[in-house]
Amino acid sequence: MAFLQSQSHVAQAFSAVKAKVARCKNVLRGRPLAESAQPPEPSDALGGEVPQVPTFEDNLQRRCFSEASRQLIGREDCLFGIGQWKQDEEAELKQDYENLWEGIEQTIRKSLQPLDQSEQGALKEAVLAIQQEEEQDMRWEESEEQKRPDWRPRRFRYAHDSLLEEMVTERMQEAEPYPGGGSSVESELIGLGRRIKLDMLQVARQVRGCYPGNVGVCQVYIRFYHQAFRARLTELSEFGLDQPDCTHLLSWTNQHYPSILQEPELASEVNIKLLEPLLPADVLRSLEEQYLEHRETELKKCVQNALQMAEQAWRGGATQMIDGCYFSPLAIDIIQCVDGNLKSCQAVLGDDLTHTHTHKLLATLTLFFRSYQDFLEKVMKQSGAHSRPVVMANLTCLRQFREFVTGEASFPKDVRTSCVSLVTNMRDGCHAHLTSIIHQNLKESYRKLWSHNWLQNSERVCEQLQGGLNTHLQDLTALDYTSRQELLGVLHEEVLLEYVRRMMKRKIKLKDKQQQEQAARALCSDNQDIQTVFIQAGSTEGWISRVLPELAELLKIQDPDTIHLQLLTLTRELPDISVSHVSALLQLRCGLSDRDCKKIKKTFTELSAQDKHTHSHTRQFFSKVKL
Repeated sequence: MAFLQSQSHVAQAFSAVKAKVARCKNVLRGRPLAESAQPPEPSDALGGEVPQVPTFEDNLQRRCFSEASRQLIGREDCLFGIGQWKQDEEAELKQDYENLWEGIEQTIRKSLQPLDQSEQGALKEAVLAIQQEEEQDMRWEESEEQKRPDWRPRRFRYAHDSLLEEMVTERMQEAEPYPGGGSSVESELIGLGRRIKLDMLQVARQVRGCYPGNVGVCQVYIRFYHQAFRARLTELSEFGLDQPDCTHLLSWTNQHYPSILQEPELASEVNIKLLEPLLPADVLRSLEEQYLEHRETELKKCVQNALQMAEQAWRGGATQMIDGCYFSPLAIDIIQCVDGNLKSCQAVLGDDLTHTHTHKLLATLTLFFRSYQDFLEKVMKQSGAHSRPVVMANLTCLRQFREFVTGEASFPKDVRTSCVSLVTNMRDGCHAHLTSIIHQNLKESYRKLWSHNWLQNSERVCEQLQGGLNTHLQDLTALDYTSRQELLGVLHEEVLLEYVRRMMKRKIKLKDKQQQEQAARALCSDNQDIQTVFIQAGSTEGWISRVLPELAELLKIQDPDTIHLQLLTLTRELPDISVSHVSALLQLRCGLSDRDCKKIKKTFTELSAQDKHTHSHTRQFFSKVKL
């Protein structure tokens, strides 16, 4: 009985193995697993027929690539899992794999065309099938090499990437030149750039969603476009480009192409750091040097032409006026030229614009300022009615130059310092030229200051000075507002310097307290009158108005110790006052013994030395009063 039962179990096991082998043979013949059931016609509970499961060919035709791939993998597992197979069955399986790849390839080739919903679905299926085949390759890698079929691994992912590279290369070769380009090189570059942009936007908008996020398909595509574009740029750079084409090539390398990768839909999908430079370093450096030499030459021509036009206008005796002010277009022309060249370099060279490049370009401006200085000196040396309007017009230019140089962030520090120094020297020279004419005409009024006539009738003397000042200040209204304020501040200071210089010449000596107080009152009155003239003209130099009142206090004070304190106050206000100036002030008055004068000067020397170490001062006044 036990034996019979044992025989029965063996028979059942043998039947099960035969059924499994039969199912595998059906799979190998391309039939679905459901067809390996028993011969009787199946039916559902309502008596209807069970739907037929699609065959491999059906799935391939319907572009259900992932299911077709699973069917082939199932057949492959059965074929090589039973240990015995026929060569024709393996050949049939291999052919089906090739048919599968052919369908996948056809679908992928359509990726860069507008995709409808059906085509996007087919592309997703193709990507899934590739993933499944990659997993199957990995399973085979775990087995012994001699047990693998010679067509494994299939390397669908490698074939996929190679296909994308081939597609990109073809599309870049077929890119049509832009018809509006100025040269064949420019037209080609624009055409290639447009191709890259449109195709990459297609990838970002319709293709990216068909791939898993970890694939980074945008990065894959841009790597191939980048390679193709890089190869073409390198070829073009070997042609010996003329200047316009050199500029176009650099513009696409440093500006236009990077801007494509910064498109909002691409910026987060593309890692620029993973891409090679578009041009080899030595090629890029050679093109940049060619471009910079051209820009430097153009800038030199521009500034030379502008200066020549200014000189021609001066020799022709014509000075423009705008809104009642003398005007020269020189600064505007130069600034636009320099600014335009800087912006062109920044646009063409991008991040490759180095400090050295900028320094070399802007050094041209330093050379221009030296030539400009020579021009102004020629103008000021010529005595004539026309030199004054030219100088006034160029004061406005110098202000505009100073604002540009100090406000332009791209100026290297040493170039900025050099330019500011040259502009300041020119401005000071123009100020001196204009004020010297005024001082020459006021010489007679200056001569009467601090004379016996002045002490008796200071108001009349100062009225004469005011009248002369008003006449000349009226002429300065032909300056622009800011330049006029600067010149008024200089003139205001120079008038008071001349006043103090006349005072310290000691043409009169204040014999008693009454005369000292009278002179002090006259000082304060003159100061107020002069201050009123300049304030009405537009001067804003308020500090200068405190000099004469401080000196007036020194004249009124009789006590030597109090004189010490007043001198200390004056030293803190104007630290450049010297012991020689103090000595001259003390000699204006009587009533102080030689001993008092020596003590005052000694104490002043000691206290002023201490004060200079503890206070930082920038104002200079008495150092300009030459005794």
